[in-house]
Amino acid sequence: MPVVIAANAQVPFDSIAKLITASKVAPRSIAYGSPCNGSTPHLACELFQRAAGIQLNHVPYKGGAPALNDVIAGHVPAVAVNALEALPHVRAGRLRVLAVLSPARSPILPEVPTIAESGFPGFEASVWYGVVGPAGLAPAIVARVHAQVQQALAAPGAVDRFASLLASERALRQADPRGGHPAGLRAPYAAFGVAPREGSVALERPGGD
Repeated sequence: MPVVIAANAQVPFDSIAKLITASKVAPRSIAYGSPCNGSTPHLACELFQRAAGIQLNHVPYKGGAPALNDVIAGHVPAVAVNALEALPHVRAGRLRVLAVLSPARSPILPEVPTIAESGFPGFEASVWYGVVGPAGLAPAIVARVHAQVQQALAAPGAVDRFASLLASERALRQADPRGGHPAGLRAPYAAFGVAPREGSVALERPGGD
């Protein structure tokens, strides 16, 4: 599910270009919320800032819903979340999506330009969902669970429903039945590691240290 950068419907910047212009005039004056510190939307937005040469003020929340609530209430002007979380508020006219961080336009937000269309080709960030188990899980169990999940996804209507949300049936079937991360996740993980390694993101640890 692609990450989106969205804003309160009443703010003056109604596009990524205008957000960039406003933030360059007054660095860190524009705040954005995310589901939590170190989440995929947070790291994606940090990488976007690096690419755009801007500085936004990150406000971490405990989940996408409270972040969206504060944006809709006008406490924070912008937010980075997954597209499905934003969709009901977009349809209600309370939220405006500035860009989707996916290679192609999202089928649930077809009118919204991609980040590439907004001037940043090759930039991509998605929230993924999968069935996982402990390291060292027996190969026979992995294969059995994988087969059962694939069977469920092939049920009448399931493929069409998921594909309409995820933009690609391929996204449903990229898991490796031998275990491990899907191949499509390795590049994003490598990219998301840049900000913490270079010190632009401080990740929280249990106990506060």
